[in-house]
Amino acid sequence: MKLTKWLSLAVISTLITGAGGNYTYANIENLKQIHTMSNKELMKTTLLQNKQYSLEVNGTMLTGNKVPYLNDQNLIMLPLRDVASALGYQVKWDGFKKKVELYEGNDHLELNVGQKNINDSNLLYELFEGTVYVQVDYVIEKLHVNVTISETGTIQIRYAEEVAEQDFVKREGIITNISDHEETTLVEINGYTNGVLLIISEQTKIISKNKQEITVSDLSLGMEIEVEHDLIMTMSYPPMTNAQKITVKEEIPIEQYGGTYGTVVETTTDELNQIIVEGRKIGVNGYDEIKLNITEQTEFINAKDQTEISKDQLKEGAKVYVFYGPKVTKSLPPIGTAEKILVE
Repeated sequence: MKLTKWLSLAVISTLITGAGGNYTYANIENLKQIHTMSNKELMKTTLLQNKQYSLEVNGTMLTGNKVPYLNDQNLIMLPLRDVASALGYQVKWDGFKKKVELYEGNDHLELNVGQKNINDSNLLYELFEGTVYVQVDYVIEKLHVNVTISETGTIQIRYAEEVAEQDFVKREGIITNISDHEETTLVEINGYTNGVLLIISEQTKIISKNKQEITVSDLSLGMEIEVEHDLIMTMSYPPMTNAQKITVKEEIPIEQYGGTYGTVVETTTDELNQIIVEGRKIGVNGYDEIKLNITEQTEFINAKDQTEISKDQLKEGAKVYVFYGPKVTKSLPPIGTAEKILVE
């Protein structure tokens, strides 16, 4: 993977405002290798606020009640036995000496939890409900792995050499904004809070559902895509990265949808067949305020993990991305039909 193509994009201004969306993005020169994140770096993410984590090791989700947690020092702590065992280590506990021993091939590690932590303000380990938990940094350094955290709060642990062999990250999403900046197009997926901002370049390959090569002008708001993007991302909000390949997962609409990002301010009381959303328009066909009819074809999607949700989960006060039209009435507010609703 080459950094040169990132540097060629440094001509983008320090703050980039998305067309029609009033979104502010950070300087893409603030690059960060995300395939190894220290505890300090993980602390910067808003995901720490929900304190609901899951654990994945080499692509396998770990089940059970021993899950990562955020301690009083705002450090993510991981269950040592579960992580080490999933990585192939034999784990032994010496209750008399209060010592954990890890064996894997010629590797032999010891952690004496009977001793006081070297730096109490930056705890290396903790005993919690009879289980030894260790910092992310300990796992990275001692077990030679890479650690990342997903939008949904899944802490992903993989062998470092496997990550080094992979030069892209694959994810799915809904296009929530498209904006042009001189010779560069930015495509946002899954919204501002939970999403990623894709930088489209001449090297980006875009493929339709029927395997035909298309251009960025064929992409539209509300479209479901699969993207392969660089491992390198900025530490901005949302993070920015180069898109290597985009595959459209549905038929391309004949006309561009309109979009609105905002708050549901009114819903029907009996059955949810109409809502009013106030906020910011997205795209040239969008409106700051829109009344939308809900039909059986309207899709309701969770912005965090792109799973379908019931329309009953949509309440007044919810933050949403709504896609509609482009045909709407000339009333105030205009009335259209909701195609997709992305709920944050």
